[in-house]
Amino acid sequence: MPCIYLPIMKTPSEALYQLVHSLGQNEKRYFMVQAKGAARSYLELFRLINAQEGAGYDEAKIRQKMNMKDALVFKKLKNYTFNSILKSLEGYFGNSSDEIIVMRKMIQSEILFDKKLFAHSIKNVKAAVQLAEEKDLLFFIPFCYERLYKLGVASARPQDSLKEIDTKKVNNAVADCG
Repeated sequence: MPCIYLPIMKTPSEALYQLVHSLGQNEKRYFMVQAKGAARSYLELFRLINAQEGAGYDEAKIRQKMNMKDALVFKKLKNYTFNSILKSLEGYFGNSSDEIIVMRKMIQSEILFDKKLFAHSIKNVKAAVQLAEEKDLLFFIPFCYERLYKLGVASARPQDSLKEIDTKKVNNAVADCG
């Protein structure tokens, strides 16, 4: 089977420009509210990119307006801004689909697991399973049940990490085959 290579943007600056200009007015407003009190420079970058509509992205102009001479610092600022917008959009669309709700429940379960709060973690996974089954989100169901299995093993052996449990599961499966 031949490999298919997808084109990769050579300039991440265009990705940020495209992301900023793909946002609707409510999404932009939500981002600005979420970003209040945060680092001033990334908000300034957001505003400057947002203002560049018709002519396209001009990084040199933005760097000049921000008095940003160090290319590496500017690259990090663009990356931070891009990720901040995505994180804001996660909040904005947090309950917009059943798939997102199931994934959030699983992420919350992982956090609770790391805190060794197994009963609370199991509760989140069960809620994710229930929603996945109700909405026929078949892709998530095996993942949820695997998580419940790991949580059952972990709650019986709280000294083990999830990685150790996975390793033991693989080793036991290999031993059973041999």
